[in-house]
Amino acid sequence: SRALSHRTMAMMVSQCSQAKRKKRPTPKLAKMILGSTELGSNVDAETSRKMLYEFIGRHGPNERIYIDTSYVYGRGDAEKSLAMIHDLDIPADRKSNILISTKVHALKGLDANGVNQQFATSLQRMKVQTVDILYIH
Repeated sequence: SRALSHRTMAMMVSQCSQAKRKKRPTPKLAKMILGSTELGSNVDAETSRKMLYEFIGRHGPNERIYIDTSYVYGRGDAEKSLAMIHDLDIPADRKSNILISTKVHALKGLDANGVNQQFATSLQRMKVQTVDILYIH
């Protein structure tokens, strides 16, 4: 298996942040981060929806809303639960301030193919085109 090259990593980092950087004003730093490990697996869909709605609602209109997840949380259910953010009845400016991080893991392979496969699956689960931070964990 080949190692993940610096060029590949730089390209992924650029893809993760480039689009969102251009579209947003600079909001304040996050005061809280929601870890999503329980969403969709230990907490049912309705409770997950309520938790996301409540967490997002606690932030002001110019505050970053930071949600952390992972490829392996709940065997993918946590990332799938985050897809419901698109359907929440919250103002567009709040949605545009949501920052999402996810992680890829060694148990699925940290070569270029493993990272790309996990990252692509994560994006599909969350129904997004990019994330703000991708951790190689």
